[in-house]
Amino acid sequence: MKINLSELNLKPFKVTNRVIATSFPSSGLWSLYRNPIEKVAAFLDTKHKDRYKLYNLCSERTYDVSHFHNRVERVMIDDHNVPSVKQMLEFADNVRDWLAQHPENVIVVHCKGESLEQQLTR
Repeated sequence: MKINLSELNLKPFKVTNRVIATSFPSSGLWSLYRNPIEKVAAFLDTKHKDRYKLYNLCSERTYDVSHFHNRVERVMIDDHNVPSVKQMLEFADNVRDWLAQHPENVIVVHCKGESLEQQLTR
């Protein structure tokens, strides 16, 4: 199946060539104003096939990780709060290990809303 990326209407924000921030991959009503999970998966499978890993920084919500071939790490951070030092170190270690496995590996980071993207663009 060929995907026309321009038709996906997603809002990913490339922080670097290997770091992407996005809003929460959503389904149901949430997908009306967040990135629909199926479209996020299609985008990543098209642009970064087998070379991406998601980091869900949201403690309040989750999703079916099979959309992303189970390549999802969850860091339980409450919305509008900072992670603990332990969480930051575990996250950094996991990201470093994933990126070191292959030069084309990328990470996709999201929290509950779009605040992560907004913070990164300030």
